[in-house]
Amino acid sequence: MGYKNTGVSTHYYKKNKAMTSKEEKRGRLYRLFRLFATFVFVVVFTYLLVRGYDFITTDKYFNVKNTRIIGNNFVSDNELISLMELPEGTNIFKTGIFKLQERMSSHPWIKGVLIKRELPNSLLITVEERMPIAVAVYKGRNYLIDSEGVVLGRRETLLDSRYFPIIRGVDFKGVRFGEEQPPEALVEALRLLDAIKKKKELTLFENVSIDVERERIVLKLDDYEINMGMGDYEKKLSRFAEIRGDMTDRGIASKKIDMRFLNKVVIKN
Repeated sequence: MGYKNTGVSTHYYKKNKAMTSKEEKRGRLYRLFRLFATFVFVVVFTYLLVRGYDFITTDKYFNVKNTRIIGNNFVSDNELISLMELPEGTNIFKTGIFKLQERMSSHPWIKGVLIKRELPNSLLITVEERMPIAVAVYKGRNYLIDSEGVVLGRRETLLDSRYFPIIRGVDFKGVRFGEEQPPEALVEALRLLDAIKKKKELTLFENVSIDVERERIVLKLDDYEINMGMGDYEKKLSRFAEIRGDMTDRGIASKKIDMRFLNKVVIKN
């Protein structure tokens, strides 16, 4: 028995195909509309962004009018501001922050600088200064030194030197102010100073000086003159503290001590 085509299925197929074609057409139109709308949005947004940038970078309202500096005790505000080389009327968004920080950090006393914009027209500058911990004597001139061996500048006199240990014997030829590559002899002297700071009983001496020689360091604490040799400073200073008390108990008047070797201490007349 064969199958008889009534024509109903053919009509339904044609009708369904037509509906599908219309839906596909509407889908394509919708996708084109979305693409066009996205394009228009990007163009308008870019235009507004460019116009907004032009406005805030050219309007006088955003020109730098106030500069506030905190953290500086040794270097004046005026000196730091002059280092910035910031022209009057500079827009706050056109200030090269990193370049300004680099310029200010060129000062020997400045260890670090952080600059922040404060809208609409102010700069907040936080400064970290170097702290002098010693005076180095070189060719009759006195130089302030920080804990990293950086030469900060000249000191005219050694009066009140009890506030700063004195370092002698370091060759500063070719060393510039603010340079972070100190001579090795200075580094060795600073190691000894650091060891002294860790011994509270030794910080009571008013006059501290260090003479750096070729293969030894001579430490002077008030009337005491101690040949420290090189290295093992903390152990040697602990030993000195013990010996000093013993010398006092025994009534030994000599103040010259050879401590080049940990296990061999020589008290000289």
